[in-house]
Amino acid sequence: MSSRYLSVCAAISLLWMSCPVAATAFSLNIRAQLEHESFVLYEPVTLKLKIHNIGGTPFIVDDYDNHVHNAIRVSLRRAGGQILHGPEENIAFGKVMVMSGEEETLEISLGKHFPLNQLGLYHMQVTVVRGEEVVHSTIQAFNIVNGIEIGSIFRPLPEYNNLGRRYSLLYWPRAQIEVLFLRIDELPTDKCVAFYQLGNIVRSVAPQLEYEQDGTLHIIHQSSRDLFIRTTISSTRDGIKVLERQRLLDPSQSPMVRSALLDRAKSTEEETPGRDGLIKRQRPDDSKP
Repeated sequence: MSSRYLSVCAAISLLWMSCPVAATAFSLNIRAQLEHESFVLYEPVTLKLKIHNIGGTPFIVDDYDNHVHNAIRVSLRRAGGQILHGPEENIAFGKVMVMSGEEETLEISLGKHFPLNQLGLYHMQVTVVRGEEVVHSTIQAFNIVNGIEIGSIFRPLPEYNNLGRRYSLLYWPRAQIEVLFLRIDELPTDKCVAFYQLGNIVRSVAPQLEYEQDGTLHIIHQSSRDLFIRTTISSTRDGIKVLERQRLLDPSQSPMVRSALLDRAKSTEEETPGRDGLIKRQRPDDSKP
């Protein structure tokens, strides 16, 4: 074989390799997103999945014959490569319909479907299948952390002699703020039976835990420079629930300053816990353990 022939073949190969290859045209654009990079142990890890259907027909996930080849799968691995087994495909998100040209946002709590009870690094990816088309989201990493404990008390459960609960206050820094959590463990089993996020915390004043004999727990913490939050929780044999969350003004301020702060608090009555820590006085809410 002549050297000229080999040179021509090599030139053709290089030309072919340098030509741009057309990317596969997908009819779905997906984006999987987690709210934080780190979550305190037992805190809900919420996954939001955005699906944009740029195809000409609806994207439907259900158990009908025409749609059985469509699927949404969530894959979760520990840092060492251990695969975490969750629900069968589609069960987590249920039935889904995204019309042509529209976008839908789906939301699930990963902790309800996967065992996230070990500290450490996790990797998550979502795969959406539409017939023979398979679309993968970007792999996202997140950490499960213990949180930093700043106070705890143990009290026997009312009407029980051999059963008690430990109430622990933890915090974790996020986006230049610190967030306060309440974790309730039942003893002697050491099982977490309730977990709440209590909002922003300013640690210039230590939070207080006050317990009454009937199982009522009061947590008072500073949420901003001038405002405190009092959270009242019922913890009895019948269950655990939030009864009330109420603003408290810093008693060290002058009456004029406290009046101005109260007006400010009333003007934001519809706000939920945010960067400034304001929260309206609420009726018993449906916060779930």
